[in-house]
Amino acid sequence: MKEKDLITAFSEITVDESAKNEIERKIFIKQKEKKPTFFKRPLIAVVATVCVFACSLPVVAESVKSHLREKFPEAETMQENIQYAFYEDGDEHIKVTVEEFLSDEMNVLMTVHYKALDEKGKEWLINRNFENDAEASRSIGVGRNVGFGIHPDMQDNTIIHGVNYSYNTEELKESATETDRFFVTFYEASGRDYDSAKGIFSYPMPSGTKTVYFDTKGNVPVSEFSLASDKVPSEYFTPTYMELSDLSFVIYAMQHGVYETFSEPRHYGNRWILPDEEYDNIRIYFVKANGERIRLDGWMNSTHPDEKNNYSDLVLLSGRLPEGMKAEDVVSLEINGVEYKLK
Repeated sequence: MKEKDLITAFSEITVDESAKNEIERKIFIKQKEKKPTFFKRPLIAVVATVCVFACSLPVVAESVKSHLREKFPEAETMQENIQYAFYEDGDEHIKVTVEEFLSDEMNVLMTVHYKALDEKGKEWLINRNFENDAEASRSIGVGRNVGFGIHPDMQDNTIIHGVNYSYNTEELKESATETDRFFVTFYEASGRDYDSAKGIFSYPMPSGTKTVYFDTKGNVPVSEFSLASDKVPSEYFTPTYMELSDLSFVIYAMQHGVYETFSEPRHYGNRWILPDEEYDNIRIYFVKANGERIRLDGWMNSTHPDEKNNYSDLVLLSGRLPEGMKAEDVVSLEINGVEYKLK
């Protein structure tokens, strides 16, 4: 079954919302596959959040400085970009600290440390069900300031935006003690064209859930490259430019007339339509200096042309940088056999 058939079938499923979110996550969020996954998404799309927690508290703690790099190996090469002790809040019973923060605006990675300051704080921390907090964030919906975790500022994500994203929060149970619990929370977006360069971080405290807006403009440098060639990779689109960092890439293009406006119960906006044979045969690679070609996987979606995206109306492909690569390793981009030199 083709991807578009899966999407159509999925939209007609009648189940409770949490089950539907889980189905969507398992079908459409594919990671580390050899075959690329292209998402033909509506202009406004929401990807389910699934947060996994453990309530047991082992007693052996590790250095919090290593948590981000242990959970996300790519952060090992960006140690100079990580901001430590990024945010702190608390009361007389509990202190919460964002110990590490790494962002290129499209991807945000954080570690969060809860520390009990007295017996009352210890009791609250041991008994707190952070899974329920994360579930509240997922079930209430995008842009609501509840629950536990970080996501993009998408409160007013109207028809002019075309950003998909996924987010997650996970407890580092092996590092917990009676007075300390550690978490990683992150989001991955398909682009930077959303309401503002801010992330919404919600977190529970004994007095109730708090919310703070973080500047996610980024501490990871992002480079831009114009894409030009005498050759044409497709009659349906023309690549325009690319954004590239050590965390992510976005390849923009102008589409050629295969665009429709739609309205559905959960989504509305515009989407890009390709013939099946063209859709199935798109091939996009990063090329390294030694000639090695790395096939790319990620999101594909429509977007609104404006100055921020060089007036492109299509995200041809976007996603996380392939594992083990840095931006400096990429010397050219290949799209359907057409090479675009970057260096």
